[in-house]
Amino acid sequence: MSTKNQKKKKIIFKGKNIYYKNISELSKKIFGKKTYENATKEGKKDIKEKTKFLLNDLKEGGNSTRYLVNKDGEVITYDLKKKPPLLFEKFGIKKIRTSKFISKEDKIKDTSILSDIRDIDFKGTVSIDFKFTYDNKPPASRRIIIPLNNINEKYTDEELKDLIKNVPEWNFLNELEFQITEVTNIEYRTLLDQKFNF
Repeated sequence: MSTKNQKKKKIIFKGKNIYYKNISELSKKIFGKKTYENATKEGKKDIKEKTKFLLNDLKEGGNSTRYLVNKDGEVITYDLKKKPPLLFEKFGIKKIRTSKFISKEDKIKDTSILSDIRDIDFKGTVSIDFKFTYDNKPPASRRIIIPLNNINEKYTDEELKDLIKNVPEWNFLNELEFQITEVTNIEYRTLLDQKFNF
């Protein structure tokens, strides 16, 4: 850190360290000096308000996660603190204005920007590591990837065991001498192969 920045506050935004001494300075760095200085009095006030909301999302315990959801129910997750993912181009989006990028709810063409997708159904996969035993032999470990119509629903271990048993090639696990003893790891992923965390 340079001596010049030692007395300033710091945030991480889009993968970069940004140093600032007050909201006005931070607003210029987030939205662009030209945009801020050319704005009307009301415009400057609006930019400062958006900057304050952004600060709140970037602080520890804040919600810096955003989601792009297209008309086909595909989802891209991004974090305000990290560089925007190249996956944006999958939705035909080459650039997002800062005000939309940080927004908790907005639209770009037929794509929605949201900060919460708990009430939305979207397809993906669940990868399950599990152990099973048969005829009293030591447990064997396996991994299975199962497509789901909605990955926005967290399954219990018992429900995951039932999902495994319903996959045709693992249907034999329904027989009495077989038993799934443990689910050791679960990973949900979107159709665009991004890890999905609850």
